[in-house]
Amino acid sequence: MLDPKAGRARVVQDGDKLVVSIKAKRHPLSGAFIGFWLLGWAFGWVMAASSLLFGDTGAASLFLLGWLGAWTAGGVMAIATFLWLVAGRETINISTREVTIIRHIPIWSKKVTCDFSQVKGLRVDENTSHPFQNQVPNWFSRKSGNIQLDYGVHSLGFGIELDQAEAAQIVRTILAVFPELGPNPVALKA
Repeated sequence: MLDPKAGRARVVQDGDKLVVSIKAKRHPLSGAFIGFWLLGWAFGWVMAASSLLFGDTGAASLFLLGWLGAWTAGGVMAIATFLWLVAGRETINISTREVTIIRHIPIWSKKVTCDFSQVKGLRVDENTSHPFQNQVPNWFSRKSGNIQLDYGVHSLGFGIELDQAEAAQIVRTILAVFPELGPNPVALKA
């Protein structure tokens, strides 16, 4: 039976600060595929690097160097995606001074910090269904997520692949503590 309280997010109030922690949605088949692909990638990389360093490649060495550069960049992206799938998480820290959105993987994190007074329009993104819903999410983009907020002229997101109900519950919890992050009433009348 599906547990109605078993979400991926945890919201903790720590004094005047709210901390939202969201585990990345696990995609076992995609994770397994990328993991196996990375084994082949590593083999290809070692073979190409060995040929470049120790082989007699002659005129092909320039091509091989370019190929190795592109192969390395693709592998780094695949490693980062694999790490997101198996151990990724988002942490959102909200205080009256700032709102910080951090996306973590074991070897790296990406942080966006916003001045609290400039953050408005916290909402659930109603337009999250798209034809490629089951593909690996774009966690690199600061706009990704089922929860959106406006920071000046920028739209930022968090809560990648959260169910709509869980996203709505998080927004209600945040707005109960920080109502000033809600929709701008003047903008709604315009």
